Amino acid sequence: MRSKAPARIAALALLAAMAAPWTAARAALPEPAEPHVFPDDARDETVERLRPRARAGEPRAQYLLGLIYQIGRGVDHDHAAARSWFGAAAAQGHAPAQDSLGVMHLLAQGGPRDDAAAIAQFKAAAAQGYPPAKANLAAFYVRGLGVARDMDRALRLY
Repeated sequence: MRSKAPARIAALALLAAMAAPWTAARAALPEPAEPHVFPDDARDETVERLRPRARAGEPRAQYLLGLIYQIGRGVDHDHAAARSWFGAAAAQGHAPAQDSLGVMHLLAQGGPRDDAAAIAQFKAAAAQGYPPAKANLAAFYVRGLGVARDMDRALRLY
Protein backbone atom coordinates (compact mmCIF):
# COMPACT_ATOMS: atom_id res chain seq x y z
CA MET A 1 0.00 0.00 0.00
CA ARG A 2 1.25 3.43 -0.93
CA SER A 3 1.94 6.07 1.76
CA LYS A 4 -0.03 9.32 1.63
CA ALA A 5 2.71 11.19 3.50
CA PRO A 6 4.47 12.63 0.37
CA ALA A 7 1.18 14.02 -0.93
CA ARG A 8 0.36 15.55 2.46
CA ILE A 9 3.80 17.10 2.72
CA ALA A 10 3.46 18.57 -0.76
CA ALA A 11 0.01 19.94 0.08
CA LEU A 12 1.29 21.53 3.29
CA ALA A 13 4.25 23.05 1.46
CA LEU A 14 1.89 24.53 -1.14
CA LEU A 15 -0.37 25.99 1.56
CA ALA A 16 2.63 27.48 3.38
CA ALA A 17 3.89 29.04 0.14
CA MET A 18 0.46 30.50 -0.56
CA ALA A 19 0.12 31.88 2.97
CA ALA A 20 3.56 33.52 3.12
CA PRO A 21 2.65 36.69 1.15
CA TRP A 22 -0.57 37.05 3.13
CA THR A 23 1.27 36.73 6.44
CA ALA A 24 3.95 39.21 5.36
CA ALA A 25 1.36 41.71 4.17
CA ARG A 26 -0.66 41.43 7.39
CA ALA A 27 2.51 42.05 9.38
CA ALA A 28 3.47 45.08 7.29
CA LEU A 29 1.04 47.51 8.89
CA PRO A 30 2.82 49.08 11.84
CA GLU A 31 1.53 48.85 15.37
CA PRO A 32 1.32 51.92 17.59
CA ALA A 33 3.97 50.40 19.88
CA GLU A 34 6.47 50.11 17.02
CA PRO A 35 7.59 53.64 16.14
CA HIS A 36 10.09 54.32 13.44
CA VAL A 37 13.73 53.85 14.34
CA PHE A 38 16.09 56.81 14.31
CA PRO A 39 18.71 56.36 11.55
CA ASP A 40 22.20 55.37 12.65
CA ASP A 41 23.78 58.04 10.45
CA ALA A 42 21.88 60.78 12.32
CA ARG A 43 22.52 59.73 15.92
CA ASP A 44 24.35 63.00 16.69
CA GLU A 45 21.50 65.18 15.43
CA THR A 46 19.55 67.17 18.02
CA VAL A 47 16.49 69.38 17.89
CA GLU A 48 18.75 72.42 18.30
CA ARG A 49 20.90 71.42 15.32
CA LEU A 50 18.01 70.32 13.10
CA ARG A 51 15.46 73.07 13.70
CA PRO A 52 17.26 75.86 11.74
CA ARG A 53 17.85 73.53 8.78
CA ALA A 54 14.27 72.27 8.90
CA ARG A 55 12.89 75.82 9.01
CA ALA A 56 15.10 76.62 6.01
CA GLY A 57 13.28 73.84 4.11
CA GLU A 58 15.77 70.96 4.22
CA PRO A 59 13.62 67.81 3.81
CA ARG A 60 15.93 65.42 5.67
CA ALA A 61 16.13 67.78 8.66
CA GLN A 62 12.33 68.08 8.62
CA TYR A 63 12.01 64.30 8.51
CA LEU A 64 14.47 63.80 11.37
CA LEU A 65 12.66 66.39 13.50
CA GLY A 66 9.44 64.52 12.80
CA LEU A 67 11.06 61.31 14.02
CA ILE A 68 12.41 63.00 17.14
CA TYR A 69 8.93 64.21 18.08
CA GLN A 70 7.24 60.95 17.09
CA ILE A 71 9.47 58.71 19.17
CA GLY A 72 10.20 61.21 21.94
CA ARG A 73 13.96 61.20 21.45
CA GLY A 74 15.19 63.74 24.00
CA VAL A 75 11.85 65.56 23.93
CA ASP A 76 8.29 64.84 24.97
CA HIS A 77 6.26 62.90 22.41
CA ASP A 78 4.46 65.41 20.22
CA HIS A 79 2.59 63.67 17.44
CA ALA A 80 1.11 66.91 16.11
CA ALA A 81 4.62 68.36 15.67
CA ALA A 82 5.84 65.08 14.15
CA ARG A 83 2.97 65.06 11.66
CA SER A 84 3.69 68.66 10.76
CA TRP A 85 7.42 68.09 10.13
CA PHE A 86 6.75 64.86 8.21
CA GLY A 87 4.20 66.78 6.15
CA ALA A 88 6.70 69.51 5.28
CA ALA A 89 9.28 66.96 4.11
CA ALA A 90 6.67 64.80 2.36
CA ALA A 91 5.45 67.82 0.37
CA GLN A 92 8.96 68.00 -1.06
CA GLY A 93 8.89 64.35 -2.12
CA HIS A 94 10.99 62.89 0.72
CA ALA A 95 9.99 59.20 0.59
CA PRO A 96 10.75 58.27 4.23
CA ALA A 97 8.71 61.27 5.39
CA GLN A 98 5.85 60.30 3.07
CA ASP A 99 5.86 56.81 4.55
CA SER A 100 6.05 58.15 8.12
CA LEU A 101 3.21 60.59 7.46
CA GLY A 102 1.16 57.73 6.03
CA VAL A 103 1.76 55.72 9.19
CA MET A 104 0.68 58.67 11.33
CA HIS A 105 -2.53 59.00 9.31
CA LEU A 106 -3.14 55.27 9.69
CA LEU A 107 -2.54 55.23 13.45
CA ALA A 108 -4.34 58.54 14.12
CA GLN A 109 -1.17 60.03 15.60
CA GLY A 110 -1.29 63.82 15.77
CA GLY A 111 -4.67 63.95 14.09
CA PRO A 112 -7.60 61.81 12.99
CA ARG A 113 -7.20 58.47 11.25
CA ASP A 114 -7.34 58.99 7.51
CA ASP A 115 -6.89 55.86 5.40
CA ALA A 116 -7.17 57.79 2.12
CA ALA A 117 -4.37 60.17 3.15
CA ALA A 118 -2.27 57.20 4.34
CA ILE A 119 -2.74 55.44 1.01
CA ALA A 120 -1.81 58.60 -0.91
CA GLN A 121 1.41 58.98 1.08
CA PHE A 122 2.31 55.29 0.75
CA LYS A 123 1.68 55.45 -3.02
CA ALA A 124 3.90 58.52 -3.39
CA ALA A 125 6.78 56.91 -1.48
CA ALA A 126 6.26 53.50 -3.13
CA ALA A 127 6.46 55.17 -6.55
CA GLN A 128 10.01 56.17 -5.56
CA GLY A 129 10.76 52.54 -4.70
CA TYR A 130 10.84 53.08 -0.92
CA PRO A 131 10.49 49.51 0.49
CA PRO A 132 8.63 50.28 3.77
CA ALA A 133 6.00 52.25 1.86
CA LYS A 134 5.63 49.46 -0.68
CA ALA A 135 5.04 46.99 2.16
CA ASN A 136 2.55 49.32 3.85
CA LEU A 137 0.67 49.86 0.59
CA ALA A 138 0.67 46.13 -0.11
CA ALA A 139 -0.96 45.56 3.28
CA PHE A 140 -3.81 47.89 2.27
CA TYR A 141 -4.36 45.86 -0.90
CA VAL A 142 -4.28 42.58 1.03
CA ARG A 143 -6.84 43.83 3.53
CA GLY A 144 -8.93 45.85 1.09
CA LEU A 145 -8.58 48.89 3.35
CA GLY A 146 -9.63 51.98 1.39
CA VAL A 147 -8.80 50.18 -1.88
CA ALA A 148 -10.22 47.18 -3.67
CA ARG A 149 -8.71 43.99 -2.30
CA ASP A 150 -6.06 42.93 -4.82
CA MET A 151 -3.58 40.18 -3.91
CA ASP A 152 -1.85 40.40 -7.30
CA ARG A 153 -1.09 44.09 -6.81
CA ALA A 154 0.00 43.44 -3.21
CA LEU A 155 2.40 40.73 -4.33
CA ARG A 156 3.89 42.97 -7.04
CA LEU A 157 4.66 45.56 -4.38
CA TYR A 158 6.70 43.07 -2.37
